[in-house]
Amino acid sequence: AIIEDIYNLLSNINIVRGEFVHSTHYYELLLSMTRSLQKKLLAQGNLAILYSRSGKFSKARDYYNETLKLFRFFSSPVFEVVVKMTEYTLSYETGDYTLAMAIAAEINKLSLKLKNSQYIYLSFRFLGECSYYLGNFESAVKYHELAKKYINSSSENDIMLNLLLTSICKVNTAPPEESEKEVIKAYDCLTTVDSNYDRSIAGFYLAKYYQMTGNPETSNQYLEIVFNLSKEKGYFSFLLREYINSEVIFSTAGNKYKDSFREFLASASEIAELNWISDNYKAFLLKFIESKYDLKMLAFGGLKFFLKGEEIPEKKW
Repeated sequence: AIIEDIYNLLSNINIVRGEFVHSTHYYELLLSMTRSLQKKLLAQGNLAILYSRSGKFSKARDYYNETLKLFRFFSSPVFEVVVKMTEYTLSYETGDYTLAMAIAAEINKLSLKLKNSQYIYLSFRFLGECSYYLGNFESAVKYHELAKKYINSSSENDIMLNLLLTSICKVNTAPPEESEKEVIKAYDCLTTVDSNYDRSIAGFYLAKYYQMTGNPETSNQYLEIVFNLSKEKGYFSFLLREYINSEVIFSTAGNKYKDSFREFLASASEIAELNWISDNYKAFLLKFIESKYDLKMLAFGGLKFFLKGEEIPEKKW
């Protein structure tokens, strides 16, 4: 039991620091030896989260399904929230934000009923994250402001992450210069406390800011840091999300990350084949994937040509 607790502690420390590879290792060691159904459920839920953040969505779904099997042995609303958070992460990391938003609303309702400050904070953060990617920036800011009321005042990491997420939203609703100092502050702090995953997100948005303000050299410097961290520590899904939703930032990188771009496109194709994403998101992904081909020809059922996903009229051939 002591060894199990040590592995669990090491897993939790590493996930907070953004050391996904190490965290996954310790959770899987814990899972291989524990007989505690509670520890199994929590470890499997965290492994589902880690694998979904690393772009291994099918494996993440397998672990999520295992948590559902174990959940029938627990009647506690707390475990219901934990399972829902795992489900939320799967939808969010694959980019199915409409579905993730609905799940986040369920988590929020359950958390408010439990009066659990940490869960309430996370649920409002989830709602803010989904609102951002759905283009509802003002709503996103409001959700992050609500989340701020429930942050543990001793958690510097949560405080900085809230500042970062709020600033990111404001970049789209106000002059970007107003958010630069806040994003830099969050980036520096997250670097100091070795919160590498959140630091990567901050670095990406600094790259985006400097591109928006006509400073491609500084933008590319931050982008290189982010790609190196992501490759080293197993981050993939947040870059995939950004590639799908705001790929213009990658245009200044030229061919430097062309292998990563091919990986993003391949992963988007894999997600479109998953049987648990919504039909609307699947249709969106398929259209996005088609748009990545400069010129495509279909020879079956009549000759057709497509340019960036749009069919070329026959008279223009």
